[in-house]
Amino acid sequence: MYFTQFQKNKPVCKTEPVNLVEEHFIHISMCKCCKRIGLHYTNLLCSFRILGFKSFASSIIRTNFNYNAVYFPDQTNRIIISTCHQDIQFCFTEPEFYDFQHAMNEALLMLEVHIAIQEP
Repeated sequence: MYFTQFQKNKPVCKTEPVNLVEEHFIHISMCKCCKRIGLHYTNLLCSFRILGFKSFASSIIRTNFNYNAVYFPDQTNRIIISTCHQDIQFCFTEPEFYDFQHAMNEALLMLEVHIAIQEP
């Protein structure tokens, strides 16, 4: 898998990413060139700068499902998580949310390891 980022229809960055997490429905990786982090969950892709990703992942890890869950018409409790775009949210059942939390925690740890290895 390669990242290609576009700016005004011109490729800015095309490089093989550093994989931080690769699980069943979630893939989190960082572009070696521009250092942006891609969060790919099912059919949704969010892009973050490193600090933005750290902030997002930390807030996910601190979130309590039971306190924030909403009862949906299908008789399932779900949690709604805002993304970097105000009109797009994630919506998770309890098991999905715990898997997502686990992936965010793992990605933060792997990101810190990668940053530590890259520093002189």
